[in-house]
Amino acid sequence: KLQFNRLFMPYGFVIPSNSTSNGDSKSNPQPTYVVPLGPPVRSLVDGVVAAMPILWSKDISIQVTTDGKLQKWIYETEHVKNPKVKVGDQVKAGQVIAEVGSFGGGDPPGFGAVEIGILKGGNPPQHVCPFAYLDDSIKEETFTKMKAFFKSWEEYVGDQTLYDESMPIHGCLT
Repeated sequence: KLQFNRLFMPYGFVIPSNSTSNGDSKSNPQPTYVVPLGPPVRSLVDGVVAAMPILWSKDISIQVTTDGKLQKWIYETEHVKNPKVKVGDQVKAGQVIAEVGSFGGGDPPGFGAVEIGILKGGNPPQHVCPFAYLDDSIKEETFTKMKAFFKSWEEYVGDQTLYDESMPIHGCLT
């Protein structure tokens, strides 16, 4: 049983008020994947681990920047556990950095959630949709795979209305 009957909630997905901690509807600031607990999580980019704060859900966010300092662009992977890196470590895109963690108790048994995101400068920083910043060399293949994933999940659950195929950038509702 999935909270929103989805394995993926895009950036901008509206979380209804009855599912938030403060009772207000809110827009999901990061793409969220519901996945089994424990598999490896990989770095989104090359860079240096700048911070690893503990989240409200008691798991970790691994934040990577080009030089290891919190700066204008921060690439983050949230809701992970058992980190394989520490602050100051150099990482490569695709390198295992942690394992899938929980999402604060709202997960189905045996499952967790991983959120990916880009924070853009300021205090507080602004979340932006990471799929809008994909390198051209992987953009088409990534969007093709996302469309296939959406379609196969909709077929599996018997609901063809879960994902909007007309999104200008797949994974980003703005």
